[in-house]
Amino acid sequence: MIRLMTLISFINVISLDVFARAGGGGGSGSSGGSGDLFGGLIALVFMAVMYIRRLKLIKKAKEDLIVARKNDTSWDEAKFKEIAKETFFAYQQAWTRRDLLSVRNLLHVDYFNEANDKLNDKLKGKQNILQNIKIKSLTLMSVRDVVGQDGDMFAMEIQASMVDYTITDDGKFVESTLSRGKHESQSRYEARAKKEAEKFTEFWVFVRLRNEWLLWSIKQQIRIVSDLQRMERPDVLALLSRELESKQIDDSFLYKDGPTRSSQKQTG
Repeated sequence: MIRLMTLISFINVISLDVFARAGGGGGSGSSGGSGDLFGGLIALVFMAVMYIRRLKLIKKAKEDLIVARKNDTSWDEAKFKEIAKETFFAYQQAWTRRDLLSVRNLLHVDYFNEANDKLNDKLKGKQNILQNIKIKSLTLMSVRDVVGQDGDMFAMEIQASMVDYTITDDGKFVESTLSRGKHESQSRYEARAKKEAEKFTEFWVFVRLRNEWLLWSIKQQIRIVSDLQRMERPDVLALLSRELESKQIDDSFLYKDGPTRSSQKQTG
């Protein structure tokens, strides 16, 4: 396990790049105030906790997969990655075409109904253009083996990038997932939005029904910054220390709430 000070030193090396990207351009400079320093500490601890928890999830998934394979050899990580990859690309293309019926066989019925309702509601008279779609990595984050096969689940972390913007049916620009620069003109922003890919990470959760793996839900990266912001400085460091010392990780958050979820990249 990485030692506390070693991890903090490592994060300090990459923190300038992270803060530059988070600043949104045109920053006001460094004030050097204690509030800013504590805010920086919060950001560093957030990154560290996310990093540690991700490693724990991956380790637990590998251990749980070994156990699941003892009774059912169909638990196959390579197969799961192929399923996630094929579903990911098919779903993005279907969303752009406003035709989820073409991928209905890949989605759990509840998820399909919710996503189709959202598409019809949010994209009435509009089209969400998704282009230059690339997957950077696929990582198995969790497996859940139940008695029998129906109800088995797995969660795949997908790190990807894509150009993502919305236009009206007559071609007028509506919005983009990219942030607009403080002094950026609308025309320059629109041109950039139509060619600049944005990176993102999502957890795609699949469930097995009648020996078919179906997309059950999509979840964004874990968000814990609001919790950290309410902590005093000693508590923040204590949290990081506990994460380093503990070998336990709870992956149940991946399977909560069912198909109901907040807005996603591919759903505008």
